[in-house]
Amino acid sequence: MDKIIIIGGAGYIGCVLTDLLLKHNYKVVSIDSLKFGSNSIRSFKKKKNYKFYKINTSNSEKVGKLSLGAKAVVDLSGIVGDPACSINRKNTYYSNYYNTKKIVDVLRDKNIEKFIYASSCSVYGSSKGKRLIRETSQVKPISLYAELKIRCENYILKKSDNKFSPTILRLATVFGYSPRQRFDLVVNLFTLFKYLKKKIQVFGGEQYRPNVHVYDVARAIMKCIKKNKKITHKQIFNVGSNKLNHKIK
Repeated sequence: MDKIIIIGGAGYIGCVLTDLLLKHNYKVVSIDSLKFGSNSIRSFKKKKNYKFYKINTSNSEKVGKLSLGAKAVVDLSGIVGDPACSINRKNTYYSNYYNTKKIVDVLRDKNIEKFIYASSCSVYGSSKGKRLIRETSQVKPISLYAELKIRCENYILKKSDNKFSPTILRLATVFGYSPRQRFDLVVNLFTLFKYLKKKIQVFGGEQYRPNVHVYDVARAIMKCIKKNKKITHKQIFNVGSNKLNHKIK
């Protein structure tokens, strides 16, 4: 049975990915600091193929020991989104870059088949015109969150070799239900306002957002785990759908 490590396993995407992997007979080791409590992982705790460890990503040595011999390590860690990252820039730097860098350094000699890093479509910044953004498009980060994602991507890819095989997934704006629900995402926020019978306010609204369902993100990650390393090694993949590119309005 293949062992999968999920760093940030109690988070919005991590919970959905955990459920999917357990249903496909993977052994899941979930690592999280539980900033938002443990209710999101309550249903997993009795499953025999699931183990949870409350660990901060700053403890890279502990993460490395737990990851020894894993089929894949999936990194979903860090502070997510521009507003949250701007609150304490120093803390964001450590959480979103320095800790990831330390973990990568530790994992390189742990006999791990794959390292999958969750990046963001925000690395492309703001673009004009109707040309679709591809993985080869120029990155133009305009926020600390996006800037640190790019720095992590570059560091991870630079460290790749025949023993350390990374894949970068640039996620569109995620939406949908998760046991650790988020309401700071545009579709989820609109849904919440509708449920509460509140007026949905849109400022401008002409800007496009690429969207992707949280379950499809989990499916994309599992595909990267299952595929031959020749296909995923040192690759960057946009995760989304052209059919889900919509104006905010």
